[in-house]
Amino acid sequence: MEPKTVNKDKKLNSRNGFIGVLPEKWQVNPLDQVAEVKQGVSKGRNFKEKKILEVPYLRVANVLDGEFNLNEIKTIEVLESEFALYNLKTNDILITEGGDPDKLGRGSIWKDQIQGVVYQNHLFRIRCIGKSLSAEFLAQYIQGRAAKNYFLSCAKQTTGIASINLSQIRTTPIPVPPLPEQNKIAAVLSAWDEAIQTARQLLEARQLRKSALMQQLLTGETRLPGFIEAWQDVKLNQVFRRLMRRNDQGNTNVLTISAKYGLISQTEYFNKVVASEEVRNYYLLNRGEFAYNKSSSAGYDFGAIKRLDLYERGILSPLYICLEITEGDSDFYTHFFEAGQLNHGIYKIAQEGARNHGLLNISVIDFFQITFKTPSLSEQRAIATVLNAADEEIRLSTAEIEVLKEQKSGLMQQLLTGKMRVRIEEKETA
Repeated sequence: MEPKTVNKDKKLNSRNGFIGVLPEKWQVNPLDQVAEVKQGVSKGRNFKEKKILEVPYLRVANVLDGEFNLNEIKTIEVLESEFALYNLKTNDILITEGGDPDKLGRGSIWKDQIQGVVYQNHLFRIRCIGKSLSAEFLAQYIQGRAAKNYFLSCAKQTTGIASINLSQIRTTPIPVPPLPEQNKIAAVLSAWDEAIQTARQLLEARQLRKSALMQQLLTGETRLPGFIEAWQDVKLNQVFRRLMRRNDQGNTNVLTISAKYGLISQTEYFNKVVASEEVRNYYLLNRGEFAYNKSSSAGYDFGAIKRLDLYERGILSPLYICLEITEGDSDFYTHFFEAGQLNHGIYKIAQEGARNHGLLNISVIDFFQITFKTPSLSEQRAIATVLNAADEEIRLSTAEIEVLKEQKSGLMQQLLTGKMRVRIEEKETA
């Protein structure tokens, strides 16, 4: 790549104002002049015709920025006569109708990963027409900052959710460089996509490795070299005691439990405090202490036990059970709880008739009487060292992905608006 001078004399209009000043030979067109835009098929329709097909379809949850999540694919009924209208083809681009403002209009290019698939009405399919626009270039542009700013500027927003309609999608301003330049830009950005995908695959491999290590080491199924002593049966109250320290210091750092971040401030997680204004009766937790949330959630059918690691102090609703370790290695028990090693004991004491919102009916006394097997302190520390090292590998992979994504984002801002130009050889132009 080599920087080239941008044409400063080109006048801006309301459309390319989202893009900036463009180089010579670059055009700006509304999307519907260079591509066909179609909304997807609706669910729950009543059919009078008998010729109905049941086919796989993509939902909003399947469409991410720059990729698809195809772990769960559902089916939908469509008329045989309309199947061709909604059937995705290679190089179709799908974008979402709505969601969180920072994720509005996320999308990716389809490469026929599943044959005979259609898409629902909360998704828009974009299919390039003619030969003036590359689908790969358009897919990259849709992921870029200028397109996101345009979507956000015309979106309807209610209660933190933003949405765009078909006519707004169709009038999206699209920069159209000469086709050889489009192809080169798309190739450069695709190289970053490949690097990000490689880093994600490494992250997934490390996550799977850690899960396997947890299953083997935290159950005693596999022993580390030098440890042969039998694991002992203990009750939870032999290694932890309950904490009921009231918030008499006026602490306002109200915490919640997140599967990804553990005990995290509500202001950081929700962008607001959702607790009541009166927090003097909340429990005060110090760094290194634990809390149990009895509410079942995704990945935590029997609630989650997390350690406070992000802050020196924070406060929790009395609905939580707070714990302080009295004997054993804190890192070991952090991994032990995360692996769900207490779930069997919680299952046995959880009463029937849990509330509709998923709050388990568990007695505090019964909770601290849960029995489980645990190794000696030296083996706990050895296991924690192995799992901490696995966590560090995961942290490094996660950080690498974020760096690559930031690099690509900066490059997109330069290349997709013509601020930085790619070198086009004569043979590519031909």
